[in-house]
Amino acid sequence: MSITNTLFFTGWIAMASFSNATRARTPPTQTPVVVEKTRMPRYPLKTARGIYTDTEITQARANVMRYPAAKVVADGILKAADE
Repeated sequence: MSITNTLFFTGWIAMASFSNATRARTPPTQTPVVVEKTRMPRYPLKTARGIYTDTEITQARANVMRYPAAKVVADGILKAADE
């Protein structure tokens, strides 16, 4: 081994051991504690249906069972929702 290679090799070992010694003295990092705020609604919560009434939903379900064209429409909506 030449003198240049020997100096390089010993310098490399010294740097490696120094970096390991430095890491050993560094205290472990802690994850910050996150405090979650209690969510306050801006608007009153819903207590009833917003778009269709119970009567309209019952009528639509009866139509699907009674009319084949309504069943085709309902199947298309369900298929699109599954995709």
